[in-house]
Amino acid sequence: MSMINKKAQSNITGFLIITLIIIVVVSGTFFWAKEFLDDSNQVNEISRIENRMIELDKAIREVANEQSQRSVNFDIDEGYLFIDNNHTITFTFERNPPDAFLSKGTAILGNASINGSCFNYTILGTLGEERSSCVMKKGRDISVNYIMLNDTLTNKCYSVQFKPSGNAAAGKGSHKVLLTYSHTNTTNDCINTSYIQVINVDIS
Repeated sequence: MSMINKKAQSNITGFLIITLIIIVVVSGTFFWAKEFLDDSNQVNEISRIENRMIELDKAIREVANEQSQRSVNFDIDEGYLFIDNNHTITFTFERNPPDAFLSKGTAILGNASINGSCFNYTILGTLGEERSSCVMKKGRDISVNYIMLNDTLTNKCYSVQFKPSGNAAAGKGSHKVLLTYSHTNTTNDCINTSYIQVINVDIS
């Protein structure tokens, strides 16, 4: 009778060990898969926001060129969109992207030279050779920046400036970014005269 009990106990112990091993393997696989899926979802979100910022830049350029108005849809799952300064609109993610996508500074659009105007706003861009804007990615930020372009024939400069006309920032949710040409400021803060097109921005 004791032999049968020992055999039964041995079977139960073996079953429990196998069950425990299965639980450990399944749990490890679940957590690995969850981390992988989280990273994959975040990479997809980064790509989506990049495209939205490129679309926003396109609309700003059209508004400045045509002295008109545009509206851009902007859905935010996590993070913040805000007017960073007079020449910059920035989107900031709440958490750092995976290491492979953590940029120390990349020009998605614009002068990609590390010594160029996209990376150093004290440097004048050249009208007719460079874009008036830079779409930049750095760390958790993706931004649209407008640089000063110099017409080397006349030494006149041109740029775009943002002015809040309502909400200057937005978080999670579905939003519209309303861009409206306001006026052109004429200043003398360049080599010669500067013409700064002022765009009103309302993030609703």
